[in-house]
Amino acid sequence: MKKVKIVVIVFFFLILLSSLIGNKSNLAEAFHISDYKCVGCEACVDACPVQAISIVGGKAVIDQAKCIKCGICVGGNFADYTGCPVEAISPPTEEEANEE
Repeated sequence: MKKVKIVVIVFFFLILLSSLIGNKSNLAEAFHISDYKCVGCEACVDACPVQAISIVGGKAVIDQAKCIKCGICVGGNFADYTGCPVEAISPPTEEEANEE
């Protein structure tokens, strides 16, 4: 019985580890903010559930290591934030999404 528990624990650990490694390799597929379009209004900063967006030099910047690709910054949170008011944030391109 102990061997079965150990095998199950090791199995789940390996799945978790492979998932984490996979997520780190897909960081290039995160959302993008256009420096040209961004007006630095900070609306996306307040809306990001993981605090992955900050203002640097008057423009919004996404910390790709923190971004969970939820899309709230682009499409809104269905409550008080309706998405980027100047459409400066874009989702991953179709090519980036297909690279997974």
